[in-house]
Amino acid sequence: MKNSDYWINRFGQLESTTNKDAMEAYRDVEEIYQKAQTELEDKINTWYQRFATNNQISMAEARKLLTTGEMKELKWSVEEYIKHGKENSISGQWAKELENASARFHVSRLEALKLQTQQSIEALYGNQLDIVDSAMRKAYSQRYYRTAFEFQKGFGVGFAVDRLDENTLSNIINKPWAVDGYNFSKRIWTNKEKLIGELHSSLTRNIITGADLAKAIKEIKSKMGVSSNAAGRLIMTESAYFGSVAQKDMLNNLDVEKYEIVATLDSKTSEICRSLDGKVFDMKDYQAGVTAPPFHPYCRTTTAPYFDDWEELGVDRERIARNDKGKNYFVDGNMTYKEWEKKFVNNNDKIEPTKQIEAQLLNEVPQSAKINDKVMTGLSNVSQIKSNNDIKQFAEKLIDNLGIDRSNIPVSIKAIPDNGYCRLGNRTTRNKIYFDEYVLNANDARSINYRIKTAFHESFHLSANGLEWDGMDSSGNIVEKWRSLEETFTESSAHYLIEEYGISAKLSPSYTQELVENLPRLKRLAKYSSCNTIQDFGKIAFEDRQNGVGAKWLHLHSDMSKVVLPIDYYSQYNSYITQNEDDLLDMMFENMVEYKQYRPLIKAELKSAIGKDFWTLSGNQQIIYNNILACAMQKMGVL
Repeated sequence: MKNSDYWINRFGQLESTTNKDAMEAYRDVEEIYQKAQTELEDKINTWYQRFATNNQISMAEARKLLTTGEMKELKWSVEEYIKHGKENSISGQWAKELENASARFHVSRLEALKLQTQQSIEALYGNQLDIVDSAMRKAYSQRYYRTAFEFQKGFGVGFAVDRLDENTLSNIINKPWAVDGYNFSKRIWTNKEKLIGELHSSLTRNIITGADLAKAIKEIKSKMGVSSNAAGRLIMTESAYFGSVAQKDMLNNLDVEKYEIVATLDSKTSEICRSLDGKVFDMKDYQAGVTAPPFHPYCRTTTAPYFDDWEELGVDRERIARNDKGKNYFVDGNMTYKEWEKKFVNNNDKIEPTKQIEAQLLNEVPQSAKINDKVMTGLSNVSQIKSNNDIKQFAEKLIDNLGIDRSNIPVSIKAIPDNGYCRLGNRTTRNKIYFDEYVLNANDARSINYRIKTAFHESFHLSANGLEWDGMDSSGNIVEKWRSLEETFTESSAHYLIEEYGISAKLSPSYTQELVENLPRLKRLAKYSSCNTIQDFGKIAFEDRQNGVGAKWLHLHSDMSKVVLPIDYYSQYNSYITQNEDDLLDMMFENMVEYKQYRPLIKAELKSAIGKDFWTLSGNQQIIYNNILACAMQKMGVL
């Protein structure tokens, strides 16, 4: 029998494939959202051009009835909508509304616009449901068969596996599993009704307030962005769930008694998954979302069969290999999945086969290249750093390892208000950035771990020395948008590097406002879409800078600013914060030791902040919540 590492590796690759397929479905959904958004904008633009004066329209104008010609044109559109609905199985309720609209003799301009925009949304969600339904069927069936494949390949024995029939598969994927009692289909239609209501309210509100076309389009784009993000979260989470359930069902069929939690251990892995990695449970306790993945949105953790040893299985491999009943066979370790499926998956005529399962072999998942060993070579370990002089020598060695010429950049340890800084040099222009001093605080009261983190933080700034940048305006001042992203990536890289250095403890972040506002938006851009932790953003930024990529952030900031987060995005963390309040406060005070004496007041402000809308927070409550939220992101990941 293969050892534990074999099972962990193979089943980890199964999860990677499930995740990859889900991402492809997500991209398909994003594409139809983009098309629907363009269609909506065209319809609203056409409507404004026809009825608006000076790009504005009053409610009185909007309520005017369509003329005979306009009504005839609308009826043509409605008939096309009805035809499309019959061909694409739109909801019965919307089909009835279209029939009613077709029979009406009087329709206002606003009613016509709402009808046209709703048609776009109905078609969008119909297509989305088809994509998600197909993706969930694939997630379950592919994982189900491949679990059997890997199991037989690992043991070197084979046995027949019945194909899943469509009714069984439909019953599995349509069964609700979340606490709200909704399945993915119900959740999609609920999101559709919410979006339609919001779009109609937005149109009415803009007309009442006399808003121009640009504002109306901007609001529509915002609503669509929120809905698209929700769709992505649904696809990734539901896919992980059905992959997990499929694996459970097959392992139960194979009489496996125990399973092991297998997290993808990299900089993206959440604290929850890290803490569960390697835990062994009885199969009778297998419950997806509780004792088995997914443990959170975008979860990449999986499970693998766990065996104490071969003898405890009560199986004699040689006896099975010689079984004369014809039901068990040797399975060559080099056999492909396609060959296995053809030989061992029954195709009973009484069972309607599912679509052919993809038969390509799983490729080995390439691991991201480790940071160049040279960066960490010769750095003092934590136990050796006990004084300001020690931390100075650490910083100097780090700077040298990064290949930065410090002949004109002194490293100083002195009393300063901040934990550290790099001072801009006189040679700095609007095109290139230079530094002339690297400073760490001599009176830093935090632990050595945090002082080392600051050394890494400032080294990231310093590594931009001599590179192109776009952070200075015509008056010679630092552009705030540039500073926001520079500090976001600098702090993220510090957390990445501190882990590479060997400090595994999760440290409380600095620059928390920048992190909590920027990271969730960056995650929704293609380059950072796979990021799941603060460290992962830092890894990308650090590698870019080591490869000579300049410190030009304004274009990225512009792209990031177009991302609209769901209005309830930050509330996802509130339950975790409430349950782990004291631990998170302890973590925060590690980085803000001077505020420990105000713990009762800070705790009270935190409780008050949790009960409010994130976007309305200000003053102390905003500062405190940002710090605690950043700590929660360290523990849970960037959702």
